[in-house]
Amino acid sequence: MRSISIVLGLCCSLATATIATESPISHFSLGRLPDQVEVRFRFQEGAVTLHEPVVVLFEVHNGLKQPITVTVGALVRQFFDFSLTTPGGQALHKEPFGGQVDIMTVGNGKITVEPGADYKEPLVMNRWFPFSSQGTYSLTSKLTSDIETQVGSVQSESQTAQLRVNPRDPVRLNKICAELANQVEMAQSVEAAQFPALALSYVEDPIAVPYLEQVIRAHTLTYDLAVAGLERIGNEAAIEVLLSALNENWGDIPELATRSLARMQDRIANPRLKETARKAVERSSARARAAFIKTQIAYLDYRDPTLQDAAIQNLMKVEGGLQQAEPALQLLYLLQNAIRLRADLLARHMGEPGRQIPQAIQIFVLYARLSFVGWLLVGLPIALLLPAHFIRRLPWPLRLLVGAALGPLALFLVLALVSDSSRAAIAHGHMIPGMLTGTASLWPLSVLVSTIAFMVYVALLRKEKVVAQ
Repeated sequence: MRSISIVLGLCCSLATATIATESPISHFSLGRLPDQVEVRFRFQEGAVTLHEPVVVLFEVHNGLKQPITVTVGALVRQFFDFSLTTPGGQALHKEPFGGQVDIMTVGNGKITVEPGADYKEPLVMNRWFPFSSQGTYSLTSKLTSDIETQVGSVQSESQTAQLRVNPRDPVRLNKICAELANQVEMAQSVEAAQFPALALSYVEDPIAVPYLEQVIRAHTLTYDLAVAGLERIGNEAAIEVLLSALNENWGDIPELATRSLARMQDRIANPRLKETARKAVERSSARARAAFIKTQIAYLDYRDPTLQDAAIQNLMKVEGGLQQAEPALQLLYLLQNAIRLRADLLARHMGEPGRQIPQAIQIFVLYARLSFVGWLLVGLPIALLLPAHFIRRLPWPLRLLVGAALGPLALFLVLALVSDSSRAAIAHGHMIPGMLTGTASLWPLSVLVSTIAFMVYVALLRKEKVVAQ
């Protein structure tokens, strides 16, 4: 018994020593913040007026003698938990991943605060909550991630702050907008311009329109925020600025303005302005589509098959893409055949491989002329004789078959009419021997061209029917 007691005593002593050794390491683990570390969420202004941006400052002070690490999130502030109670008693909550992209932090979303240093980040709360009525709002905030120190991890507690929203003050709004627009223009970097541009874009008041236009015309890389702000305001002045932005030649301003105007169509009350916006969107979309098609056609000139295939796939997705690219596709087809033939002749050490590519270009020029004649002989009669409703009702496999058959028919007629002897022989039901000699490469090309042309024609007929309805 005595030996057992001694063993038990030794075990207890070891356990006590182990606990005593481990205790300092986990002293702050998942506990409250030490007094030397402060984490605060506070309103930048305790009282604001209606329609001005509401800003909350996230602040961290490190009073320790060692650095601390705070995780706020890489692209979205998913570790900032906010709950807002409106003057009417409605409770709102910020979703951790609400599709909102934040700024200030990239990479792993961790910030390091050195001993005795502070970290401060302004947050535009209008991004998550509406402050659309007067009264007192209550905001509960919490950093949900751990704060890492050299002796363990700690968590901050939730905090509650009050905000008073007073009646709209045009003079104050003008001053705020002017200051924010000036900060955007004077910013020395894109990062420095992001916060004032974001805050300005959430001034949902007609007063902000000229200042948002100022940001767009300044050609800073925050114009996307200004366009979004104009879309949120949505009055006639904002629409006029977006219409003007369609003529900007900087970045993707026209594309952003086009998309905003398209989304705003149902919100425009003025019939004249609504029709103007609709036509402007159509013209801008057509220009963008034409530029896209032009880019894809340029890719067809690359020798990389992957780029060529991707360009053809993209052209198939755009209305009229293949039709505009038809000459380039014809040339690509002929050049690829010429390159293959040239490589074959070089491998066999025979023929004239150096003449294959120039000959392909000559054939392309000739075929371009023959295509026009073929269209007059076959394409135009088909378009005039067959009713549009009959062509529209053809199933897709039959459309492909008809389109593929028209090309060889047109080519045969063109070849048959190139000489008087051929025309006479065809008239008597005979075929001139050798009439088709040397035309082997033209037949597949005729199938390609006629199929594309016929499918585009069917697509245009279907579009015409939809527009008519």
